[in-house]
Amino acid sequence: MGNLLTYGGIATKIRAMQKNLIKPEDYRELVLLGSVPEAVNYLRTKRAYQHLLESIDEAHLHRGDVEAVLVRSLYKDFSKLYRFSGLKQRRFLDMYFRQYDIILMKFFLRTIFNPTDEAWNPQMAGEFFRKHSTLDLEKLITAKTVDEFVSDLSGTEYHKPLMHLSQMEHPTLFDYEMTLDLFYFSYLWKTYHKMFKGKELTTLRETYGSMIDLLNIQWIYRAKKYYRISNADIYALLIPIRFKLKQVQIAQLVEAADMNEFDHVLQTTYYAKRADELNGAQLESLYNNLIYKMHQLAKRRNPYSIACINSYLFEKGQEIDNLTTILESIRYGLQPADIMKYIII
Repeated sequence: MGNLLTYGGIATKIRAMQKNLIKPEDYRELVLLGSVPEAVNYLRTKRAYQHLLESIDEAHLHRGDVEAVLVRSLYKDFSKLYRFSGLKQRRFLDMYFRQYDIILMKFFLRTIFNPTDEAWNPQMAGEFFRKHSTLDLEKLITAKTVDEFVSDLSGTEYHKPLMHLSQMEHPTLFDYEMTLDLFYFSYLWKTYHKMFKGKELTTLRETYGSMIDLLNIQWIYRAKKYYRISNADIYALLIPIRFKLKQVQIAQLVEAADMNEFDHVLQTTYYAKRADELNGAQLESLYNNLIYKMHQLAKRRNPYSIACINSYLFEKGQEIDNLTTILESIRYGLQPADIMKYIII
């Protein structure tokens, strides 16, 4: 009864908001469209994007304009949930918000390492970040070097982990992004163990524990296949948390002599049972599909719990990723059947 009283109102609000999410049939119609302006016009018929897209002139459409609208839709929904939440739920949302900080910092770092990348569009954050974030966007936007960027993070929780990289001779973009990811998931794991208990804690452990395991497997795979990183350095990259993945399996994956041996070890893991066929090349699609299903399952099992908020924000974030993928694929002329392979529904 307690959880029903605590979450009844926001669960009802979320059910109403879910009606505005893009449906599988919408994705199938979108991939058939011949141009980005056509896709934008289609999205104008959807309530979640109607108001946000009304000021965009598709005749002078810029890549960053639509991306900014999609991201603002996510932030708008987060703000709705925050306004509707009680104290405990807001504490969870404050914790969850760190991932938006991380995404934004990665964007800024990419533009520093690769100045030709897409320029920052202020519409992607604005008032939303000023309300919820500790980041000083005005400073970070103007940072021209990594040292300046890290210095501008002084006073935030992100400054210390990134400062450690200054001890490396030539840290790369990969090093900075991995450090931010490691910080985020370690922070998340530690914080919600203090914040929740019982079924809510179990639900979050299952969702984020699996996410961490699969990310660690992916990072080991990429480090061995694409970067030729030493085993000692691979261990240093990993999130120091284990859920269903045993420490001995981590060691066997890291120390596999080749990718065939890596795939053989992969077959012994808990996650191999969750896929018809699993090898290194399929890790990203397994990660996306499995995490999506786990959020859905958690919501069905515990509709009046933190799972309803966590699941909705994940679904909305996945929707933004799907739409971004579709728009980019249409821009580059991919076939509808090929685009749908990358869509998580």
